[in-house]
Amino acid sequence: MLPEFVQKLIEQKKLGRKSGGGLYQRVKNENELYRQTVLDINTGLYRDVIPYVFSFADKMKKYIAEGDNQKAFERLVLNHSLEAEICRYFLLNYIVYSLYATKEVGYTI
Repeated sequence: MLPEFVQKLIEQKKLGRKSGGGLYQRVKNENELYRQTVLDINTGLYRDVIPYVFSFADKMKKYIAEGDNQKAFERLVLNHSLEAEICRYFLLNYIVYSLYATKEVGYTI
């Protein structure tokens, strides 16, 4: 079953840019320039896209660029935000999957 906001988009035939909208919508301003808006699923209205910034991730990227993977990983482990928790969840699942796949692929001729 589709989420309610997706069902409403389908009913309104807002299936993407060519149909005039979808999750995102391009709006032309008075200067004839386009700006991107996003559907706020709580209000059903389009609003400006909010650029999300995760300082722990920016610091991690800095450490990785410097070759200090240990400090980058520590940044992730020591951060207690929901975003960091989600990153840890997917990273750990990826690692477990990789170990399993390595065994399946690497231990047979």
